Amino acid sequence: MRDQTYQQRGAPAAVVTNASTARSTMSENETATQLVRIWQELLGVEAITLDQNYFDLGGDSSLAVRLFVRIEAVFHVKLPLATLYEAPTIEELARVIRSAASPSSQSKPFWSSLVPFSTEGTRQPLFLMHSHGGNVLEYRALVQRLGKERPLYGLQARGLDGNLLPESRIEEMASHYLREMRSVQPHGPYYLGGFCFGGFLALEAAQQLRAQNEDVPLVIMINAATKSFHYPPSTGRARRILYSMSDRFGLEFDNLSRKPSGMMFTHLLARGRRLRDVVQSRAEMLFDKLHRNRDVRNHSMIYHLERLAMLNDHAWEIYDPKQYEGNVLLLYAGRQPVGIPRDPKLGWNGLLTGEFQTQEVPGFRQNMLDEPSVEALAVAIMHAIHHCEAKET
Repeated sequence: MRDQTYQQRGAPAAVVTNASTARSTMSENETATQLVRIWQELLGVEAITLDQNYFDLGGDSSLAVRLFVRIEAVFHVKLPLATLYEAPTIEELARVIRSAASPSSQSKPFWSSLVPFSTEGTRQPLFLMHSHGGNVLEYRALVQRLGKERPLYGLQARGLDGNLLPESRIEEMASHYLREMRSVQPHGPYYLGGFCFGGFLALEAAQQLRAQNEDVPLVIMINAATKSFHYPPSTGRARRILYSMSDRFGLEFDNLSRKPSGMMFTHLLARGRRLRDVVQSRAEMLFDKLHRNRDVRNHSMIYHLERLAMLNDHAWEIYDPKQYEGNVLLLYAGRQPVGIPRDPKLGWNGLLTGEFQTQEVPGFRQNMLDEPSVEALAVAIMHAIHHCEAKET
């Protein structure tokens, strides 16, 4: 059985994957030196100081997966990606690693989905639910744009600690996240939001809160499309594949064009590694399926993230959203999938029967949370929340 270490509520939890190795003494300099080498390799940057921010050096949420896989391999400590919110520099990250591997930190068996992005501000908090990948690191650029006028929290998925549930439903997930939210905000008004799958979680959480007579002034759904937003039935399989390839090519070209010239090669290399990791993880899943009694707990973070995404996709498939009469802001990507009839409501017409607003955001669905699209996204969110607060007063 793996030893586990955890930090205080709201902070990312760590899992020690090989306690005997992780507990061996490693000095502060040794830890930092190892991290510098890892960052140099992944980021393609030679000169790195201990106080430089991972994101300022060109790191993103996709590359962070590779970073934490390497941390797990070198230090035998499994950390959630959200650790980069509290420890974005080598100096801070080295401190977290040493703390997680210390025998004295083994006595707090607690995992929290609640991740405090920022606890500053006097206005009501905004809670952002994870998308189908489960982690909340993708909200970093949005959090920076939203400023510090209100506390901002993320809800990361259970299972990021390696303890995947066999199956979850959106209703049950939302109920669990509400219990964690109430640890910092016992009563409304609640402002909820989420990207893609997270939009469904936010909507379901709002349904449950309203059923408990709590006030939910606004639900923010970021390109959360229903199952009805799909290719017409007459679209054949070959044409769907062609459309999908066209979308993927356009997305990759758009992402590459956003990178500084010096980062383009690193980005392409990271995308190649990502493809390799996905193929390897799917092969491992197939092997596990053929060997049902095999212990899968010690797989890598990439494996667990892929499995978690698949479980969340299944939860979305079986979810039947009910009619909602509250206030909803739906932000949709300007570059919608080729071959699907354009619908700014993304299939929600008839289900969202309250005050329902839609607004277009430049870019593809997959990079709405990245610069430069995230600026328009943040402005729309802040304007909508301020409008609701003005009505409340």
